[in-house]
Amino acid sequence: MTRNELFWRNLWVAVRRLRIPVSVHLLWIVPIWLWLFVYCLQGWGVRGFWRTAAWIASILLTFFVPALLLHAFRITGEALRRHRGRPQPADIDMSGHREVLKTLMLQVAALVDRAGGEALTRGGHVKGSHAGACRRRTLDLAQRPELWEGFSEDERGLLLAQEGGWAWETVWPMVVRAEDVRALRWVLGMDRILVPLEYLKPDLRPVVEVTSKPEMAEGTVCLPAWELGQALRLAQAMVSRCVVEGVKRGFLTEMEPEVRAEYVSMAEELGENESEDLLIGSATVGTADTAKVQWVAQAALRRAYVLEGVARYLNGPADGRLRIVAEVVGADEGQGGDERARG
Repeated sequence: MTRNELFWRNLWVAVRRLRIPVSVHLLWIVPIWLWLFVYCLQGWGVRGFWRTAAWIASILLTFFVPALLLHAFRITGEALRRHRGRPQPADIDMSGHREVLKTLMLQVAALVDRAGGEALTRGGHVKGSHAGACRRRTLDLAQRPELWEGFSEDERGLLLAQEGGWAWETVWPMVVRAEDVRALRWVLGMDRILVPLEYLKPDLRPVVEVTSKPEMAEGTVCLPAWELGQALRLAQAMVSRCVVEGVKRGFLTEMEPEVRAEYVSMAEELGENESEDLLIGSATVGTADTAKVQWVAQAALRRAYVLEGVARYLNGPADGRLRIVAEVVGADEGQGGDERARG
């Protein structure tokens, strides 16, 4: 989201929350028309062209502006009626889909939480009575029958391994999947909003919250597929922007010289226009720190893959099996490479 888009979006939200009726919106025309009318009738030194222009302006304000406003409100009303006519979540039995998505979220949360514990163990931050706590917590969750059967043999081996037993190249690809949990929490109604990528921070608290209190995943809310479209498009836009920036900075490679030159040109053009460039925090992508751009790119990629897979699944039968697998190639101490997801 650009600075301009953010400004107009917040302004429009503020105006809508005022809940001002249409009649109040039209009242501003009355004093303007009266002022022009009196100004023209009294003369006040107005003659010739300016007098004629004032009369024309008063006529336009009297007839055309209200007509345009009413037309705009009528279009908005028709759009709202069409939206209300669409099937809503309450009208569709999403219980079967929700159960599958909840199971998937708990499975991913167990793996991500364990990966975070491995990172802390390798960094020497887990000592004393806290040793083994992460392994016990994630195993208690993962060994539920409905969850354990869904893990692959490799994933079961990771969960059963002693703390500190993971290969380092396995840790970061799994930690990045914290974004899977964040997106699924939103789809399941556990979070009211999906944190925008420009405000996203490296944080495993949503994951640990799920593994510590898995009962919080219970509920009936499950967003329909059409509600995921906007978040998916924003994630895809961020991925595209970060890829272009990555090619320019050199942490992503493009073998075709012509394509690389085009990407670099696009990155330079976007970087020069700060009002149109996407944001990461308070900085644009073109001025953000390279490590932050890399991390946001991977998080946005995970979010896009998950939302696309979930939307495809929600449009299918409830008894289908959804599984999103992450394959990060060339991960090196926090720098992930290519990711693929299969729904």
